[in-house]
Amino acid sequence: MEIVYSKDGTRIACERTGEGPALVHVGGALRVLDGQTHDVAPEALAPVLAEFLA
Repeated sequence: MEIVYSKDGTRIACERTGEGPALVHVGGALRVLDGQTHDVAPEALAPVLAEFLA
């Protein structure tokens, strides 16, 4: 886990994977869809997005 700082000094914990332009995945952002709860683990999503965005 890496810690970076925003322009206003807020600490942000993050993980970097791959290369190229940044894509930010906010944990919990994809959890509720049509009233249903879906857990999307970033470690499961990263390879799928990497292939799709390559």
